[in-house]
This record gives sequence, structure tokens and C-alpha cells, in this order.
Amino acid sequence: DLRSEIQLLYIDSNGVPVVAAMQKNAFQYPYVNMAGQWPEEYEKLGSNIFRASSMNKYPPRIAGDGTTYWWTSDPVNNPNKGWQYQQGNRRIRSLPDPQYDYPVLVSGGAMFFDETSLFNGKLDRFDWKLLGKKEMIIPYSNYRYVNEATPEMVAAAGRHPNPDLVRWELHRVNVVEGTLKAGLRHAYSKSRFYIDEDSTASGMSDAWDHAGKIFKGYWSTAFWAYDYQTQVTFAGFNYDLSTGISYTPCLLAQTKGIYYNTTVADSEVTPEAMLRATAR
Repeated sequence: DLRSEIQLLYIDSNGVPVVAAMQKNAFQYPYVNMAGQWPEEYEKLGSNIFRASSMNKYPPRIAGDGTTYWWTSDPVNNPNKGWQYQQGNRRIRSLPDPQYDYPVLVSGGAMFFDETSLFNGKLDRFDWKLLGKKEMIIPYSNYRYVNEATPEMVAAAGRHPNPDLVRWELHRVNVVEGTLKAGLRHAYSKSRFYIDEDSTASGMSDAWDHAGKIFKGYWSTAFWAYDYQTQVTFAGFNYDLSTGISYTPCLLAQTKGIYYNTTVADSEVTPEAMLRATAR
């Protein structure tokens, strides 16, 4: 499990950085925590791959508001769930369908729920095909982007991240394409993923609209966590070419950062936890 304090930033169509929120987060990973136990028990408890609770600290108009999400490894049989809390009226409401192309609330409309960490959620609206492997230059080992970048530094180049902050490497990737099934709805008609052969946490993606024009793109700015010997995706950069808005969901330079190897109780990642947190 982990805790973090992060900034969420989008860059508007004029190239102006907007800090959408500064959040205090708690992440619980039931799938990892179930190691050594029978998979039937994990499935009985809802197949949650991770649960997250986020409370906004900034800007003042949303300070005290929060969101809670439960992501599952089997979203067809155990759908993802989401709740939003507004301190002003002290009400919790369920998000109607936190998956597919439902927009992430703080992204300025630039990111969908199923774009989290390249892809997250149901696979059932697309026909999937492995196109093979290729060598490709992708973002890699982006310690500076995640840990040192400020909103002003990211936006210094305009509507794309400052190239001085992003590190790239030549890697072999698996190319996977998803084509929207006939009769089903999504903002994409087709998407293509370039997933690092060594770690599914790293890669890029493209998406096309229903007119066949390139619509969106996503970079995973992952890094290797040496103390845990694993690749971590804790930030990305999402482009919406139709609006000119881009979004990056995790900057740490002006926050308290990430705290790994901690314990997050079940009671901390429930909708009711948001109410208790602001009642203190």
C-alpha cells in the first residue's frame, strides 16, 4: 500500500498551466496483499486490484472534496465503482459509470477513465489484436519529470511537456490494437498501444476518432523503484488533440511526495471515510 500527496495539472488550449488539484491520497492493493491466499477468497471479496481515496487540499473552492475508486481485475463481473464527496453539502454520490470514456473529473476533459496507466477497465467494447513487436523510443526512467517538475516547468514549452524534463530510451514494445465493435459506443473508433516488453507499466498509446483522425495520445512516464525492484507508473501525459488540452496526473516537486510500504486499512478507502476525514 502507499500514501501520497500530489499535484494534478492540465495545460489549457492556450498553453497555460492550471493546477486542478493538490490531493492527499491513500492507495490499497488488495490483489498484492492477498499473496499466498486462495484466489477464490480474492474473487469473493470483489476482485479489487486496488482501491484509492483522494482528498483535495487545493484550490480553495474544492478543498475538502474527495473521490474514492475501487478498480477490479474483472470489471465485467465486478464493475469498477466510484464515489464523489462534496464538503459543501456533505453528500456522497455514486459516479454513474467510472469506466470506458467517462472523463476524469480533474483532467480538464483531456483524460478518460480507461486511459489510466495506459489502459484500465473493461475490454469488452473492442476487438483486440496483437500486431507484433517493434523497436520504439518511449519515455523511460523519468525520475526528474515525476519528482522535480513544477507546473511552470512542465508548461514551459507550451502545449506539450518541456523536453528538458522527459527522458527517452529505445525499447522493444508489444503493439496491441483495439477496434470498436459494431453497434457499441466509445469516443474512440480505434486505439493502439505500444507496451514495453520488459514492463507493462511503461509505454505509449494513440487513439483515433470516428472520422479516422488522430484524436488522443498518452505517454506513461514510468520509473524504476530501486528499493522495491519494480517499475512504477505514477504519472503520465495525456493529449486531447481535438481541444488542445493536455493533462498530467502526478507531480511531486511541491508536495510531500510518495510514501511506500505503509498499511492502508479497509476503512480508509470507503465512501464513508471521506465524510469522516472532513468531520475532524
